[in-house]
Formats: sequence, structure tokens, C-alpha cells
Amino acid sequence: MGDYVDRGSFSVEVILLLLTMKINFKSNMVMLRGNHESRTMSLNFDFKKQVEYKYDTLLWEKFMECFDALPLGCMMDKFIIFHGGIGPEVNIEKIKVLNRFCEPPKEGILCDILWSDPIDEKSDDKMNKNQMNVNVETNKPKDIDTWAINDMRGCSYYYGKTVTRKFLEENKL
Repeated sequence: MGDYVDRGSFSVEVILLLLTMKINFKSNMVMLRGNHESRTMSLNFDFKKQVEYKYDTLLWEKFMECFDALPLGCMMDKFIIFHGGIGPEVNIEKIKVLNRFCEPPKEGILCDILWSDPIDEKSDDKMNKNQMNVNVETNKPKDIDTWAINDMRGCSYYYGKTVTRKFLEENKL
């Protein structure tokens, strides 16, 4: 489910092992693109430096092409799986026609699938769209029944049970 490039000093070996396993066990394994499988994040986690030190820049470019081609999600029966989650514009039909062969943008469906975060909501203390009820210890919203800007990540949204339920119903999941 992604985040293959931030595995410390052995990130290259981790992704090579996973790709080898995918080749050998293709029907038993699904690799999804995560939010770290991008050019920007591979620089932040020194993956590019590691690949260039151990191999060369060409291999890093091939890894980026490979990451661009990874599926954004998968369906198992009526369950859908993403690295991140959903956003206000996300639905199955839009995902089917989405161009994933690119660097993830800072907004939109591709961004939301990779970066949005689910959050618990409490039925007795709902927030409205313009409020953030923040837990002082974790600096995350405590309660959410709609979309809330994910200020901690600097992109995408927090979402709770209410919008999740609506997404599942609308997409027959």
C-alpha cells in the first residue's frame, strides 16, 4: 500500500524485493502507489541519493516511471483500498479515467487518494465546515462529519464516518 521509498538505508533493496515478488507471484500480490512514490517525496527521503549512490540516475528515473504506473487502488469484492483515502471529488467512475502517469499534484482526486486521512468522529460533538476541533495532544481534528482541510499535511482532507458512508453508498461498495 505504498511508502516503499522511506525504508531507511535499505529502500532500494526493499523496492527491488517487492518488485521481484510481484513478478514471481503476480496473481497473489498487489502493489499500490502511496504518497511517497513520487519524485518530490523520493528526494525528501533521500531515495534518489541512495539509488544514485548504489546504482545510477537512470535507475532512479525507471523507479519513478514504475511508481507512476502503480495502481492507485484496488477492489476486493465490494471493498476498495487506497493508500490514503477519499476526497470530495473522488468516485469510482472518475478514478477509472484518471491519468495516474504523473507526479501527484497538490490538489484534486489523485492527491486525495494518496494524501487524505480518515479521522474518528463523535456523534455528540459535531463540527461544522468552518471549525476545527483540534486535539491538543495529537494536533489532529477530534470530530468530523464533513470534509476538513488537512493542514498537517498541507494538502487534501480529513474525513469521517459520515462522508465515508456516503462515498460507499454512492459507489455501491
